[in-house]
Amino acid sequence: MASVASLFLGLGCAVVLPNVGPRLDMAGANQEILGHADHSLSDWDEAHGTFPVNEEELRQALAVRPLKEPSVYFQQGKPIAYDVRIVTNATGPFEGPVPSNPGTVVYAVSSDYKDYWLTMTTLRSPAGGQVTWEHLAWEFDLEPIWVMHRRHHHLGEGYQPFIE
Repeated sequence: MASVASLFLGLGCAVVLPNVGPRLDMAGANQEILGHADHSLSDWDEAHGTFPVNEEELRQALAVRPLKEPSVYFQQGKPIAYDVRIVTNATGPFEGPVPSNPGTVVYAVSSDYKDYWLTMTTLRSPAGGQVTWEHLAWEFDLEPIWVMHRRHHHLGEGYQPFIE
């Protein structure tokens, strides 16, 4: 009986486990990209007194980190570059249609440019599949979407750490 149970456990692992490593790699890369974007936007805020107010400023703020970082997404063997979208006058994270490419960071910024929310697209499966929002876990229909929120830093306020 124990050998039959071991056989089924082994077969189950052979099917499930090969996809765990790539999923963890993809989730880790997405977390890193969001963390780098968050850090770059905070640096912009420190230098300019507000977060980026238009797409040109957003692209300048994120030019090196994360937009020039090596992508984990590929189509027909060619990397899909990270991209950004801006949503102004936001009161929370963007909830509209999912952008068409994985690795797209959506920057939703408040009307006073003192708060922003970041979301990012990913793939349901590391090897392909539908583009969807990055989730806290991999149960895409059940888990909440991963959102990073940051407020303008005023002198004397506590330090808000970065996820990188």
